[in-house]
Amino acid sequence: MNEQITTTTITKDKGSIFLLVLLLLLISQVVLQGTMLWRLMVLERQLSTLIISGIPQSNGNGTIGSANDSSLIKEVSMGPNPPLGDPSAPVVIIEFSDFNCPYCKQSAQILKELITNNPGKIQLYYRHAIPIAKTDSFRAALAAECAGKQGYFWEMHDALFDSAPDFSESRLLNIAKTLRLKESDFVACLSAEEFKDRIQEDFREAQKLGVQGTPTFFINGRMIVGSQTLEQWQALLNLP
Repeated sequence: MNEQITTTTITKDKGSIFLLVLLLLLISQVVLQGTMLWRLMVLERQLSTLIISGIPQSNGNGTIGSANDSSLIKEVSMGPNPPLGDPSAPVVIIEFSDFNCPYCKQSAQILKELITNNPGKIQLYYRHAIPIAKTDSFRAALAAECAGKQGYFWEMHDALFDSAPDFSESRLLNIAKTLRLKESDFVACLSAEEFKDRIQEDFREAQKLGVQGTPTFFINGRMIVGSQTLEQWQALLNLP
């Protein structure tokens, strides 16, 4: 009888030890994963800071490079449209985007707030990253360029994102009326696809630069892929 009790006690003790060891292993795994995640977050922040360390320099041919000698830096054309922000600002952001992309719409709103809150620090250029086809995105890109011809590129830019995904001809005409564009010129520009070559050139350059999705940004010649939160932009650009 005593032997049976002793055997049962030993078995229970072994079971308790096993559970304790298992619990300790689980706790260690959680701690290890938490430490690795924290280190990855720190590394990501450090890399993000390094990405925009250069000060832009004009190359005299409508492109922006950097004073830093790095294979990560690319020369990117700013395009013919005026920037949003101060044209003499030290931070130059060239965005490849699509008016029919929800993440691009989110980025447009955030960048507009960032530029407004940091006067004289940022200039933003918009480029098209869409294939040339009879698509809503292409129609919207044409509308932006046709409005830009009359000096209303950024006003149309904002209106198109507000209107997305409705880029019907009637909707575009209503926007043009709201912006008080010369309607006959706007309609003629759309019908003739006057800026098709410009949009196509943007897309070709995006491909050459390795752009694989929208939005993609080049900050002083360095690539940033995907939509960023306001806090992430502030950290990337060292802004308050």
